[in-house]
Amino acid sequence: MKVAAPLCVFAALICLAVSLDAAEAADHPTLPNLDRVDCSVCHDDLTEGMATVHEPVADDCTMCHEFSKDESGSTVELADSEPALCLMCQDDLEAAVNLELEVPHMPVEDSCLNCHEAHAAKAEHLLLSTIREVCAGCHDIDELNGAHGGQLTAATDCASCHQPHGSEHDRMLVAAEQHVPFADGSCSGCHREPFGERIRLRARGERLCAGCHGDLTKDAGETGTVHSPLRGERGRAGCLSCHNPHMSANRSLLIKRDVALCAECHGEIVEAAEAETGHAAAADDCLTCHQPHTAALAKLLVEPKRDLCSMCHDTEDEDLIASHLGANLASLDCTSCHSPHGAGNKKLLAKTLHPVVLDGCDICHEGAFDKLMEDGEAPLCLMCHDDIGETADAATVPHDAMAMGTCTICHNPHASPQRKLVKHPGGGACGECHDQVAGPDEVAHGIIDLVGCEACHEPHGSENERLLRQTGSQLCLGCHCP
Repeated sequence: MKVAAPLCVFAALICLAVSLDAAEAADHPTLPNLDRVDCSVCHDDLTEGMATVHEPVADDCTMCHEFSKDESGSTVELADSEPALCLMCQDDLEAAVNLELEVPHMPVEDSCLNCHEAHAAKAEHLLLSTIREVCAGCHDIDELNGAHGGQLTAATDCASCHQPHGSEHDRMLVAAEQHVPFADGSCSGCHREPFGERIRLRARGERLCAGCHGDLTKDAGETGTVHSPLRGERGRAGCLSCHNPHMSANRSLLIKRDVALCAECHGEIVEAAEAETGHAAAADDCLTCHQPHTAALAKLLVEPKRDLCSMCHDTEDEDLIASHLGANLASLDCTSCHSPHGAGNKKLLAKTLHPVVLDGCDICHEGAFDKLMEDGEAPLCLMCHDDIGETADAATVPHDAMAMGTCTICHNPHASPQRKLVKHPGGGACGECHDQVAGPDEVAHGIIDLVGCEACHEPHGSENERLLRQTGSQLCLGCHCP
């Protein structure tokens, strides 16, 4: 049994679901102790078999009823007249009850009981019946069905388009932002005739929308990015993943407001952005950095990464340059160290931090960005990672990258979203030099996407050919048990 929050209903005495006058109320059985009255002992029939119960009935009858006792007996009366009684809890409906809205609904002023039960109901929101049947009590459904293209069914929820208590919008619609064909009453713009209970669209999903909005995909070109819901992939509902086809209270007919909509699919990213250590710009509006439909760049970015950060951050600011040891910020990829959304670290530093980053730059740098101790690169790294140097020196098959003496071919020196400060996820780092990495139209070994090439290959040196961790079938049997 579901308990409903107080609605703009409730106008009956506890003993009956209709009003009682004072004389009838006086016939109520005597209540010995008004402070310890349990009305449900006698009135359990009011809620029996009901799906929705008015909250005061389940919680405290005195929220709506007043009990008194004198020589003539016990009296139960309403705490106020209705609908004023209902407004004691539903004060947000005061303008509707007083017919102050642009398009008022007249039955609301008359009585909440025109549409709602007082104590409990089999329908949601304490309605007398289904929403469609309640509306049919005043409105000719056959006439309305013609105005709705014959698409009103027994399951139609009138409140999905119309405010039941009144609205500031024409036809008591729930929102002012309307799809042009809907606003014009042109159902045939999207639906096939003849109309009926089965909704028939002129085309499937995003293809229908493209009939008018085909220009939304032009920015992608042959190498750009198309937002996956727009392609109708992965079970997504195409354009309807983000937009309401008829009307919305949000801009561009969005089903939710801005960041809340993106969180439907990108919840972890939004959560990181809205955290105390998150990026304020990302928490405010995803469209600051991303296109919603298509873009010529990866990840739907509005600008290349370097230019994107400089839209808000002055790369020539002296303090910012000083904090980066005099580096030429305009030439750097900010996301090599900083997370664009947030990763739980201060200054948006990426998830994986080089331990020395927080201890001070002078551990590796000699006062300037481009001046490193120990002549930089491998000699500097091996001051702490001498075990890796020993592994590479002793390996029968060394990794050629180690011989170059440049650790930053594969690793970021400060921070990275990937473990062990690897530059790119999966096989991305290895793909900088090795063309064996799967291309866009090829199927990669699943472990590469999950862990990376190092799942099978030693990254610094090995005793086996091709830097393999094991030889022959033993390598495969490490994951694929016979």
